[in-house]
Amino acid sequence: ERAQLDYLALGDWHGTVEIAARTWYAGTPEPDRFATNEPGHALLVELTAPRAPARIERIATAQYRWQAVDLDVTGLVPGDIDVAMDRILPPPAERHRSLVRLRLGGIAGLATRAAIDAALERAAGELVWVDVIEDGLATEPDERDLASLADVPATAVAARTLQDAAATGSDEERATARLALRYLYAEAQALDRRA
Repeated sequence: ERAQLDYLALGDWHGTVEIAARTWYAGTPEPDRFATNEPGHALLVELTAPRAPARIERIATAQYRWQAVDLDVTGLVPGDIDVAMDRILPPPAERHRSLVRLRLGGIAGLATRAAIDAALERAAGELVWVDVIEDGLATEPDERDLASLADVPATAVAARTLQDAAATGSDEERATARLALRYLYAEAQALDRRA
C-alpha cells in the first residue's frame, strides 16, 4: 500500500495464499508433499488500470494428486475391505497420477488383515506411490481365524502360543507375535488354496 503497488507476487511458499487483496503467494504448479495449503495452482492476475482492484483467478495446474486418508477397520470383515478402500482412495481413473498416505487404525482379525494386505498390494500397483502408516492398527485373531488354523495340530499349537504372546508379552514381543500370526495365517491359507 505504501509503495502503491498494483500487485505484489510473493514466492517461496508451496501453496496458494491470499495475504491481502493485492498480495498473494501463487504457490507451486505441482504439489511436492501431503499439504493442505492448496498447492498445484497458478494465478492469472489481470490489472486493468493503475490502482484498480486486481482480478485474480486460481488455475489448477497439478498433474499429480497428493492425498492423505484414514481408514478404521474395526468391525470390517474381509468382504468389506475392497469397498472401504475404494471409498477412500481416488477414483480408479485418477490412481495413475495419485500419491496416497494411508493411515490404518482399529482392530482386525487375521482374515481381515489378509484382505487388507491384498488390497494394499493392488493399490500399490495402481497408485504412483502409497505410504501406509499402520501404527494404529492392531491385528487380533478371532475364533474363526484360530479355527481355520486348527486343522493341523502343530499349526493350532503355534497359533495359540503366538496368540498368548501377542496378549501378554512386552510391546516388542506382542508386535512380533502379531506379525508371526499374520504370516502363519497367510501360509496356512496359501496351503489350503494349493491343496
